[in-house]
Amino acid sequence: MAIEIFFFGILIALILNLALFLATIVEILQAKNDGTWKILWALVCFVLGIFGIILYLLIGRKNLQGNKIGFIKWLLIGSLLFIALLMVFFVLTFFTNLPAPEQL
Repeated sequence: MAIEIFFFGILIALILNLALFLATIVEILQAKNDGTWKILWALVCFVLGIFGIILYLLIGRKNLQGNKIGFIKWLLIGSLLFIALLMVFFVLTFFTNLPAPEQL
């Protein structure tokens, strides 16, 4: 039972990660920055995954030219916090329900 819950949590985290990635890429592509800036941040987000998205939020948005989409910013921040809490919850659930070593 705990393993199914754990994998369900991982699935939710992966879906949210994909949604965050797509929202970040949309914001990058809608920026009025030059093409090199867009390609660089798209690659950073793709290669580093959730860490690339965090880097973009902390560093890349400061150099964003054009309209900053406030909704996406708060969506990203809220989703990142939700993913972090979800992962902590499911990791704790998984490790607290493991059998003791002598029961293996």
